[in-house]
Amino acid sequence: MYVHKARNLDLELVWAATWVDGYPEPDRGAVAGTADVEGDRAAVLEWAAAQPAATYVMATEDGWAPFSTNDLPDDVAPYN
Repeated sequence: MYVHKARNLDLELVWAATWVDGYPEPDRGAVAGTADVEGDRAAVLEWAAAQPAATYVMATEDGWAPFSTNDLPDDVAPYN
């Protein structure tokens, strides 16, 4: 699960999450499926926590860093 910032259709900065799930066998050539959501912090983290992701990572200045949706401080946000 990747949590990051994105731009919505109005070009406003929003929270976003992308869930990537590899298929056990390729499906018509595809090797993974994805699902995306964007919105405010609470909605994105709630959606992310409900997905069966093995690992949660957030964009930081230094790259992708692991985090837990259960104990993320209120002042932490994905890097631009």
